Parts: sequence; structure tokens; C-alpha cells
Amino acid sequence: MFGTSYQIARVFGIPIRVHLTLILTFPLLVFFMDWHWTAALLFVVSLFSSIVLHELGHSLVAVRKGTRVQEILLLPIGGAARMDRIPTRPMDELLMAAAGPAVSFLLFGLLFYGGAYLPSWLGIPAVNVGHMTVAIFRVSGVLNAVQLVGILNLALGTFNLLPAFPMDGGRILRASLAGRMGRLKATWFAMRLGRLLALALIGIGLYAWIAQKTFSMLVFVGLFIYWSAGLEYRAVRLQEWKRSQGWGPAWPGDASPEDDGDRVTISPPPYRDGPQESAPVRPVKRTRNPFENLFG
Repeated sequence: MFGTSYQIARVFGIPIRVHLTLILTFPLLVFFMDWHWTAALLFVVSLFSSIVLHELGHSLVAVRKGTRVQEILLLPIGGAARMDRIPTRPMDELLMAAAGPAVSFLLFGLLFYGGAYLPSWLGIPAVNVGHMTVAIFRVSGVLNAVQLVGILNLALGTFNLLPAFPMDGGRILRASLAGRMGRLKATWFAMRLGRLLALALIGIGLYAWIAQKTFSMLVFVGLFIYWSAGLEYRAVRLQEWKRSQGWGPAWPGDASPEDDGDRVTISPPPYRDGPQESAPVRPVKRTRNPFENLFG
């Protein structure tokens, strides 16, 4: 799905990989920053290290819940933890989804407030941000590079809490509702809310383009959210249908270790006595949702 990538580290047994597109755009990210190249390089590395820590938050909780994490992949748009499955138990999914933003908010507190006490003789580059608002947090004046990475962690955590798939907020919302209305209805509700949010983002982006003559990525973000929300709902709908047909676990890893995922139990006819029989079945081919095993 993601093409060529290269492993750069392994943390807690989880491979950390960098996609080729990030390697190609990495020099551009450094070049367009109005700092000395060493300071810009350090800032960009710090930013993507924060993304890795965000994904590790998801991954470590996933491992505790019995999910195997295949890798953490760094992309120009951020990062993704690839897992063999997304847990279907609501509390497990909620904890796993919330872990990433929790790490980002913790990094924000440490870097923003701790960075303010770093001595000037360290030569850390600084930028006058003027007046800036991230979520409901307002900052102004001169911030050093460490504090800026903290602000970016605040933005990362806040953006991921938007109630839309495949962001963490969509999964938190679905997990919160699944206990009362079931996984399928909860996914449908989260999908509809996410699509309304996507349409709002598209509208704001188009207004910026047409009325203010300003390029806005919100249009593309909104289209991405709208599309991925539909994929998530279709995947869960097919999963629930397979469960209702008694065809065993619909997602890889849902079966217990002693289960044979390629066999189902066939109840004997009412006129037969004796033990139940098992017969092999061919799994149903389903449409692949590229976001079903990702945590962003």
C-alpha cells in the first residue's frame, strides 16, 4: 500500500520506518525554514520524533491489549502505526485511540513550559509568532524552537481528536457509543458526524480560495476525511454481516488462539445424534479498507 520505505530504528521491538517520499521532501522542509540549516534540521527531526512518540502511545497500548504492531511508518503528512487488527472491544479501542493524543499533550506541556526556562546561551533559534491560537490555547511573542515543537504537539493532539475517521477522535467516539448502540450503529453515527465535519472543512477551504484568494489545504483534508469515513463504515458493516452469518472472526486476530479461522462448526440436523461436525470454508473476499489497521 505505502510503497518503498526504510527502517531507521526499532523501539520496544516495533520497527520505525521512513517512507521514500519523506526522505525526498526532508531537505525541502529544512530548506524553507529561515534558520541555519543545523537548527532547521534539528527542529524537523524533533517534530517527527514527536510523531513517533505519538504513534508509540497507540502501539504500546495495542501490545498490552494483544494486538501485534507491524511497524510505525513516517510520511510527509505525519505517521501511522500499522497493526494486524483494530480491537473490537470498545474500551480497548478507546484506550488505544486516546493514548496518542495523550502523549502529544504531555509533550506539549514538557516542551512548551520547560523550553521557556532554557538559557539563551544555548543558542536555540527563536521566532516571533506574533499572536497565534492553537485550539483554545493562545500564545504571543517570541518562542524558541523547543517551544515551537511543543506547540506543534498541541496541534497534532488536537487535530487527531476531531471526531472523524481515520483520526483518533473518530475511533474514540465510536468506542464511546458502541457499548450502548452496537459497533455498527456507532460507526454509522461517527461516519455521519465525520462527513458533516468534512463538508464544513471543504466549505471553509473553498471560501478561502474564492473569496480570500488564499490556498487552503482544508479542501483536500475534508475530501480525505469524507472518503475514509465511508470506507470505515463499509468495512465494519461487512464485518458485522460476516459475524451474523456465523462465519467466524471477520477481522484478523479476533479469533482466540485455539480457534481455527478457516473452519466453522456445522450443527447436525435435528434427526441426527452425535457430535457436531466441522467443515472447511473459503473466506469471503471483502473490499480492503486501507485505514482499518492504521492509527494516525
